[in-house]
Amino acid sequence: PLDPPPYPTALPPGQLPPLPGMVTPLPIPELPSPKVPAPAAPAAPAMPALPPGLFPPGPPPELPRPVPLYSCDAEYDNWEMAWTPEWKAWCCANEGKG
Repeated sequence: PLDPPPYPTALPPGQLPPLPGMVTPLPIPELPSPKVPAPAAPAAPAMPALPPGLFPPGPPPELPRPVPLYSCDAEYDNWEMAWTPEWKAWCCANEGKG
């Protein structure tokens, strides 16, 4: 009969058997991961009180309107051939044309 090998036959994954004459290193214990506290959400800056009379009396000024995606007047005499399907859908939904 053959002599059993000088090392265990079932090794943990990734561990190689020691070569003859080598000293088996001690296992390195796993250290717990450091506990890092989650960063705190930044506090919202406080809104300063506005002094009276800062704004003129009356309603606020009207904001500028956004530029429309399509000009529904362009090529309107030939819209069925000139407009893309997206252009037609936009003008139909937004301006009732097409």
